[in-house]
Amino acid sequence: MIEISEQLLEIQSIYDKHIKRIKNLLDAGYKEEAVILTVTIFEVFFRDLFRITRDFWFTQYPCGSVDCLPITECIEARKAIQNYLKSIRAYDEFLGHYYVFERGGVYPTRDSIFATIFDENEKMNYLNFQILNDKRGVRDAYKMFFDFDIMKNLDNNTNASYQKWDKLLKLFQERHDIIHKGKSTDYSKEEIFELLDSLDLLKSKVMDRILTPYSTSIR
Repeated sequence: MIEISEQLLEIQSIYDKHIKRIKNLLDAGYKEEAVILTVTIFEVFFRDLFRITRDFWFTQYPCGSVDCLPITECIEARKAIQNYLKSIRAYDEFLGHYYVFERGGVYPTRDSIFATIFDENEKMNYLNFQILNDKRGVRDAYKMFFDFDIMKNLDNNTNASYQKWDKLLKLFQERHDIIHKGKSTDYSKEEIFELLDSLDLLKSKVMDRILTPYSTSIR
């Protein structure tokens, strides 16, 4: 837990540092640069959090593992994982890793998935967290592994959160258009600041969801 705590503190420090840079860019009138950096730091934070907290994958299940479930529940959970891995075209590779890990640990399913999604240098395969609304994207990954829906956690009000999700989708598309088409952002400085506040709330909520009951000692 000490190593995980240090890693979590590091990624939070990196996140906070870049959020400060984004706000400075906005104050100086560099909205397009702020949009690009916002999407980048979102991707980096959620990717690194996903990797670091592998021990907390599937904590929505008793014992934190589908392998420890009663047979009926285990089959249902495994089918959900199978469907997800097939949707990102990672299932065949997962089966190869499962052959290795099946008798090598307490959590063969989780360990096999980690070996599938991350290579030896812990570079992410199959998933892309610069994508929001796609099977390979961050929302579906966090729903599958943590039972946490990003779309519902950008505001304490559900309807407001859905609206901010739409704005975040647009921001991600704008980042693409700025880089690849040279377009300008349609967002005002105030709107981007508002989204940054939503991302801060999202960060707190996802940390609480993943790390409870450990969050008090870590954060």
